[in-house]
Amino acid sequence: MSLGDTLGRIKQARSDGAFLHPLLTEGLDSVEEKELGPDMWLGPSRLPELCVRAYAIAWRLGLPMIRETDAQSRWNMDTGTAFHTMFQDQWLGPMGFLKGGWECPKCLHTVGLEEDNTVSVPSAVHYPEACANCDHVPEWRSGFRYVEPTCADPILRVRGFADGILDLPAQPEELFDLKSTGDLKWVREQPRKNDVIQLNWYLDMSGMTRGRLVYVCRGAKKFEDAIVEHVVYLDAGLMKQEKEKVHALREALQAPKSEPSLPTCPYGGRGTYGPCDCADLDLAWARHGP
Repeated sequence: MSLGDTLGRIKQARSDGAFLHPLLTEGLDSVEEKELGPDMWLGPSRLPELCVRAYAIAWRLGLPMIRETDAQSRWNMDTGTAFHTMFQDQWLGPMGFLKGGWECPKCLHTVGLEEDNTVSVPSAVHYPEACANCDHVPEWRSGFRYVEPTCADPILRVRGFADGILDLPAQPEELFDLKSTGDLKWVREQPRKNDVIQLNWYLDMSGMTRGRLVYVCRGAKKFEDAIVEHVVYLDAGLMKQEKEKVHALREALQAPKSEPSLPTCPYGGRGTYGPCDCADLDLAWARHGP
């Protein structure tokens, strides 16, 4: 490397350090690894496109499941988190339309907690008028923080956090699921299939039969153009298929790693947005040999 190259890198580093954007672009990159195992817990968000074949190959080869995120994906995820805070903590909770757990900002006492230190659907409550422990009355910037109810199937080892329980005027209670999206045109007529599957898992685990998918557009200029919603009912036939898929996964992960046969891909090798996860893993399995 020449002196000119070195000085050029120093100059570029100084330029990058003068602005927030390049620092965020680099700093928001991350890689997460999850070790596979027969008894691992699964989240409902991963189940709509769960490929038993992909997991079986990764398990036998000793490969972790990897999730890579960059600045763009973090932007999408974290703006979704911001929308959740807005709807749960600032809007629906104080309006009395949302049930869950509520943490006091002053003493951290949480109403709705059960003995296992989680909030369940039966223990979920409306937004308190005051903290039962320290008498704090919520005000602007000192409101209660929402704690999402935990839903779990201990037999299948599936667990996740529901966005809440809606208690709307003159309506039965509904399981709430909020999704942020870049464009509402794809969900105006009907919700996305994978979102329906995910909400059905929550409905099944909570013992509820009715839910509501609410889509919020990240780029909407007007409030009346920002929201699309769909009521979703528990589909017993769909859940039978989904549970069979998880049962098949458990069996595949409990089989000896020397087992020569592999489960077939339930999606024919194609996912919603491209090749299924098993496509690349099939190549690794072929190189591995018998």
